[in-house]
Amino acid sequence: MKSIAVLAKGASVERLVEHAYKCDAIASINDALRVVPEYKVKFCFFSDLPVLEHLEKMDHRIGTYVAREPLNDDYEKIPEVIKRKLIIYPERNCDGDINSLQQRILSGGICHHSTVPAAIHWLCKNTSYDELVVIGVDGGGAYAKNMWHHGDPDFFVWRMIAIRTAAICEKVYGRTIRFRDARSDSC
Repeated sequence: MKSIAVLAKGASVERLVEHAYKCDAIASINDALRVVPEYKVKFCFFSDLPVLEHLEKMDHRIGTYVAREPLNDDYEKIPEVIKRKLIIYPERNCDGDINSLQQRILSGGICHHSTVPAAIHWLCKNTSYDELVVIGVDGGGAYAKNMWHHGDPDFFVWRMIAIRTAAICEKVYGRTIRFRDARSDSC
């Protein structure tokens, strides 16, 4: 059974990172790979262009970048070093209610409400990992230290949407998706 850890940016990712070391591969949401400085990540998912400045400095540790389709001239703002390893999916946004998520998944699109649900769905749809271990989707307001962030999104809502997306993906793709975060820090 192949597994991949998906490192998000919630404060618990630092405390729970040992779960990632038990997996066959690691994926990062934005710059969450900072918590595993000695490891390369197979995939790095991003949505916002300002994080690219930080990712570009860690490019030697990133196998493939995955992102939603950029708006208008935003593609030109992506550094060439990242473009060479970039996979773009065409979806921009998806509402977070169950009907919208189901409709997007069943229509063949990627659920991009935010980066974590998009990463969960993309990995289920496009890779052969049997298990995804999602680490650091806390639902609180705290980021892990030294992580890039902007704004103050409602992480509780974003956590619920990630869990909804995972539940649908488990049924549609036959994967196992486990969350390791501030609420569930045991195996």
